[in-house]
Amino acid sequence: MIINKATIATFFFLRYGDGNIVKTEFTYFPFVRIDAAQKTTHGLPLDSALDIAVNKLFTIYQQARARDYVDLYCLIERYHWSLDELMGHAIIKFDWHIDPLQLGAQFLKAEAATDLPRMKTPLPEKQWRQFFLEAARKLKDKIISA
Repeated sequence: MIINKATIATFFFLRYGDGNIVKTEFTYFPFVRIDAAQKTTHGLPLDSALDIAVNKLFTIYQQARARDYVDLYCLIERYHWSLDELMGHAIIKFDWHIDPLQLGAQFLKAEAATDLPRMKTPLPEKQWRQFFLEAARKLKDKIISA
């Protein structure tokens, strides 16, 4: 494995002998973790899956890309968290008011997201896109009561 530093200081590309490349980002994130950081064998702290899911929800709320929708969908499917549970954690972690109208609008954008990630495990686009359309519909009651 060869590590090459990219022009942007936080990105690294791991190039394997078989030609595969893994893009890795190291980011300073000033928010307290929900779960204690896990450590790699070299002592590098990593966010827990819950922290990553909450961060993805926060990212989607602000400026989503297809990979953010896919990542959040896969995390929810694997760990069975509800969006309400993740929103509760996000409110605490980011000291953030979640406007259900804004979140719903961002969820609707999943239908038109075109910058799809390259997947190692096939995931039908319709499956994750439909999840976010349904999630937007479920926010209707929170929008009306707000």
